[in-house]
Amino acid sequence: MIMLSAQDVYLSREKFEVGRNFTNKIWNASRFVLMNLQDFKEASLKVDFDFKSLSQESRWILSRFDEVCKTVDKHLSSFNLAQASSEVYHFIWNDFCDWYIELAKATFTGPASEERLKIQKVLFYMLEKTLRLLHPFAPFITEEIWQTLKGMAKDKSEWPESIMLAQWPGLETRNFSDPEAELAMNLLEKAVSAVREFRMRFNVPPAQTLKAIITGEDKNLKIFN
Repeated sequence: MIMLSAQDVYLSREKFEVGRNFTNKIWNASRFVLMNLQDFKEASLKVDFDFKSLSQESRWILSRFDEVCKTVDKHLSSFNLAQASSEVYHFIWNDFCDWYIELAKATFTGPASEERLKIQKVLFYMLEKTLRLLHPFAPFITEEIWQTLKGMAKDKSEWPESIMLAQWPGLETRNFSDPEAELAMNLLEKAVSAVREFRMRFNVPPAQTLKAIITGEDKNLKIFN
């Protein structure tokens, strides 16, 4: 309803289904994260990782989150609630769930490793901070999941009683800007989308493996590590 607040619309059943599907997306993504944090002993409110040593996709999602926080703060300061909620919606659905979590899944198919630990730290950090960003627009589901994260944290005694009392993520000082990682990820998304469009256009079965050659003007640019 907040996303629709900038215009007069017919309040149909379909409008509510958008919210239902979104909360289902959040719940399922959180279940995946929590399931893969069962052996994680380093859960903490503090930033417990070296940003520069992270994988490209981890630097990308952290950089994107910083950008989204600034954009949401700008919209909220101008009372543009619809734009602010839309920004959060698309970040969670597209960037965090459809891309970062999907890329992270490959790490959890193998044995425990240093890279897996780094991914776990970023997943915990991102889920906790994203819940704070979403809380004003979806208070009940965010409180429920946040309390579960709090229960598994090694510094749970330092956490506020409720997510309502947690610091707004836009007020926190971070230095996660990485334009290079954002550019590389943007190119990867376009490449994947192009391959998917090719499959649909020529009715290529999903199980059939394709060989793709990606070229660009900058020969030194790495789309993905």
